[in-house]
Amino acid sequence: MLSLQQGAGNAAVSRMVLARQVPPVAPPAPAAVHHTKAELDAMTLTDFDAYATDQADWATEPNRPAATPAMPEDHKRKLRRLLEYAREDDGGRQPILAGCGGMTVQDLVATGLDGAVRNELRHYGRAVAQSTVTVQLGSTTDVARPRQYGRALEKLERTPGPGVSHTIFKQTEGADQLGELIDSGHLDDFITYCRRCHPLLEADNGREIISYLALRTEGADPVSYRAKLPDVRNIHRFQKALLDAAVLNLKHTRKDKPLYLILHSAFDHNGAFHRDENLTAVFTDSTHLALMIEGKESLAEMSSELGPLARIASPRSSVLPCSVSIARRCGASSTTGAATSLRPRSL
Repeated sequence: MLSLQQGAGNAAVSRMVLARQVPPVAPPAPAAVHHTKAELDAMTLTDFDAYATDQADWATEPNRPAATPAMPEDHKRKLRRLLEYAREDDGGRQPILAGCGGMTVQDLVATGLDGAVRNELRHYGRAVAQSTVTVQLGSTTDVARPRQYGRALEKLERTPGPGVSHTIFKQTEGADQLGELIDSGHLDDFITYCRRCHPLLEADNGREIISYLALRTEGADPVSYRAKLPDVRNIHRFQKALLDAAVLNLKHTRKDKPLYLILHSAFDHNGAFHRDENLTAVFTDSTHLALMIEGKESLAEMSSELGPLARIASPRSSVLPCSVSIARRCGASSTTGAATSLRPRSL
């Protein structure tokens, strides 16, 4: 070897050594795994996608035992369509797999996956994957409920809009406010309320939906107060007893009672003043009249409303800048907000 290296050189010797080595033998490919129609149908969509990814020729049924009937071609076409749908990309995410991955192949195929079903599950999947701004949902293994979610989301994303819907629906810690709104039968009513009354929906802890449904449980539709209480924007935030009393107080034209005019802010980021019982008590107290201007964006905007109200006010009337002040003025103990040092002033 030494003489060979001296004569032929190291490089030539290295080539000779390598040429004599036995080339490595590649390990045998794993045997193709065959699954029957029943086995594929029982898989979750996530498992079926993984199986079809690892074994791209699954539809040819490699290694199918002779005694096992071949899968019908029509069913293979349905499974291919399901895979194509499941692998849809939306901004780098796969919303169908995210939302429907725990559902069985059988349940998904049974829907027929027509255009309407695909659209419903697509809206639902985007809400789970958060591939677009919308209500944030968790995934479920049931097919029927996500279809309901999808239909509702399509409506809500138009009104009150995707960003607002993302904020106001609480779907965590066991809460399912979207489901509650659907089950109440008031989904379309809520959308009509948003469209006609333009409430400021901002509480991110679920209070907007809680208050709306509570008012509906009391038998009141906030839209019915729109014309009766033109100076109240966020009707859903108040109890029915307050709204009914406010309507009656507006009709009271005799100057025989002191009038308390409440200037109520439209902003309530955590729902602290929603359905305030103390405020309701002020309006239902028959010893005085209580009226409210709520939802205006500035004091200047409120000032135009004061003239007509002053005509029904007695000399003992007052303007109170918030619900805490009026509650304390009338002897109630408010627990729904910070105290204020503002004093009432005469109309």
